[in-house]
Amino acid sequence: MGISISFENDTNKILQVSIQIRGSRISVGSAVIKPKDTYTKTDKGISASMTYNAIIEDLTSPMIFTGSKYETPKWYCQVQAPSMKGEKRYLLSELTSQPPPSEKRLSAARRSSGGEGGSNKDKFEEMELKHMLYVKAVGEYWGEQGLGLSALANRAASAQETYKAFAGAVAGDINHYKQMASGFEKVGNLGNSEYGTVKDFCNEYVNMRKLDAKETRSHAEGLIKQHQALLSHADQMGKFKNTVGIPVKALKEKINQSRQTCLKHFTKYRQVKDVEAKGTKLPEEPFLCLLKYQQAANGLDREEAGYLPAINEAARSMKDADAKRIRHLQTAIATMLQAEKTYHLQRIQRIEALLKASESINAEADYKMFSSELNWVGAGDPSKVKEIKFQPTELGLVFINRVVTEVKSGSQAEKLGVVPGWHMLQIDGKTTPPTHRQTEVILAQLKKSGRTISIKFGKTLNESDPFYRQPPPTRDAKLMQTLLDNEVAYKGNISVKSGIMGNWMECTGVISTTGKLHVFKKNLLEQVHVSISLVDSEMEVKSAQSGEILLKETQAGIFGSKLVKHCIKVDNPSEWLRQANPFLVRAQGADYQPPLPSSSPLRTRVPPANPGALRARVPPANPGPIPGASPDNDTAPLRSPPQPAQNGTDVQDPNL
Repeated sequence: MGISISFENDTNKILQVSIQIRGSRISVGSAVIKPKDTYTKTDKGISASMTYNAIIEDLTSPMIFTGSKYETPKWYCQVQAPSMKGEKRYLLSELTSQPPPSEKRLSAARRSSGGEGGSNKDKFEEMELKHMLYVKAVGEYWGEQGLGLSALANRAASAQETYKAFAGAVAGDINHYKQMASGFEKVGNLGNSEYGTVKDFCNEYVNMRKLDAKETRSHAEGLIKQHQALLSHADQMGKFKNTVGIPVKALKEKINQSRQTCLKHFTKYRQVKDVEAKGTKLPEEPFLCLLKYQQAANGLDREEAGYLPAINEAARSMKDADAKRIRHLQTAIATMLQAEKTYHLQRIQRIEALLKASESINAEADYKMFSSELNWVGAGDPSKVKEIKFQPTELGLVFINRVVTEVKSGSQAEKLGVVPGWHMLQIDGKTTPPTHRQTEVILAQLKKSGRTISIKFGKTLNESDPFYRQPPPTRDAKLMQTLLDNEVAYKGNISVKSGIMGNWMECTGVISTTGKLHVFKKNLLEQVHVSISLVDSEMEVKSAQSGEILLKETQAGIFGSKLVKHCIKVDNPSEWLRQANPFLVRAQGADYQPPLPSSSPLRTRVPPANPGALRARVPPANPGPIPGASPDNDTAPLRSPPQPAQNGTDVQDPNL
């Protein structure tokens, strides 16, 4: 519904507000409100225009003795909810502007004792009034002492939290430096395949990374020790927090019990005096009641006298522990920061040295060394490979990778004829490693074994004749052309018609020895335009004069065979037909009839009586003009039709 009642604490006290239904003790809401805070109760028991009781308790001020007991100051007010949806706000300073009822009773007691203008000078009333004031002062005092003890415990707890937080930050640094160290160690095979100055720089860079990894791990180990020390001090502060106020708290509890005993005897004495004032029989002797009160008060005084040294000792102990903790924290911080500074300064020095080393990289010198490495003669030329056997002592060789760069004077190498520029191809029968570091390890092992060291050297080529100027071996082009010609039965110009009504396209035609007609658009260097299987084709000469021929090729497919027509035109029909006819004969069988010009009807084939008579045709070594054709006129029939034989088969043309 949105009906609300709000209480705003505009005082400097901590107040507790309870909302109750009038005529009952049923609470519909309660909250402790700190200064400058607001408590709002909406719906759930709040009805429009309804009046409620509001009980306000002061949790900051000391408790008040009301005659029989101590209680917090309270105000009893009435508040009303808004008549419609909305909020009604109350200021607690206005609701608590008047003294609470308990304060009013205390003021009445003061007036009755003559302290505020009364005429009664009775000693009992005066003592009661003084006692009540004493009780109020005691409540304020012990309230402050409780806050002091809480402050000591909170200080120790804060110190413990500071140690833990600082240890957590150091743990993060430890993980960071461990990851850095792992990254520094990942250099791979950097520079193994390089030469000269670049290789030297790569070696220095790898060494720096290894040193960085070592120093970083060492720095991380130092942080681990600091981290463990911080956690140890955090535990110590935790133990101190649990023990710093225990004796004081125990004494404070004992003093509170003694104070309650005093209050009990004083209340008993006051009740007896009330009975005495009425003139009735006394339940106890007032003197004895007051004496018991005095005895309890004397014990309370002794206990309170011992409290002050105890709380002072706790405060002093807290001060010493806190000062020691802060000095240790200061030392730990300074130590870690100094170690951090030293670590980074040393790394900066290594980086500066590496930066200076990078200036010595010489591209020309490195490429010259690379060229020298490339120009060595390998085992492929035994005449330029020399094997030399060394004694297992100092060889006298200075080398980079596999290349000998210097021969020491008076050494074995000089006496055995080794000269700078030679390449170490094999050591003890095994290929020389690519890096001089690996080679040094192998040579050291061989020296240690005491055996003779065998090294094969290769001499370098002249610098004026590097490897990239040497031509490659030539292949036998004539042999390749001969092989290619053996695979060709016919080669010549040929024209192909694109479609029945298309234009003629000049191409190059090749009949292979397998009976395939391959047509190239320009020359044999181009891709094949079309391939026609002559052994699967029938041929019809459209025009002997123009050389136009129709090839009907039977192509096999997934769903059966199909007939594909190809229109071609050749420059020399006689020669082309002489080369193509053997494959066509093979396709048609022994009864095949040579095709006629389109002006004559195609003859039908007569099945042979003896299919085994099918034979392959071998073209003559010196083919002449096609029979039946005039040397000067290609329009004549290419072949005369064969005469039928008596056995029902065609007569074999003597030219086939």
